[in-house]
Amino acid sequence: MLDHLDEMEPTGLLTLAAHMGVTASTMSLTVDRLARGGYVVRSSDPKDGRRVNLPLTRAGVRIKSEKSVLDPERVRFILDQLTLEEGKRAIQGLTLLARASAEAMQKRQGERKTKRSYA
Repeated sequence: MLDHLDEMEPTGLLTLAAHMGVTASTMSLTVDRLARGGYVVRSSDPKDGRRVNLPLTRAGVRIKSEKSVLDPERVRFILDQLTLEEGKRAIQGLTLLARASAEAMQKRQGERKTKRSYA
């Protein structure tokens, strides 16, 4: 989850919950644990006090950089292990997965909105 947060540009709790495909209450519980660990800070948005912003702390930035699977240097190293053709296929596969993931998230958000409108 830390990969979706930033030290300089805080992400809203509701935005993060929607992106991760979970409810706001589920995200709030996870954020509570990260805040207790010193990795994020809950702060009110200066433009809208109802909105909760989640900037990373220095500890959060450090953990994010140490644990990120998609660290650019790691990805470059991994791709360098492949032939040119394998690298192209790997990039194509990642592109397909990213597109399918985005479509699934949109579908899931649409289903959640439909459920709420009937509740």
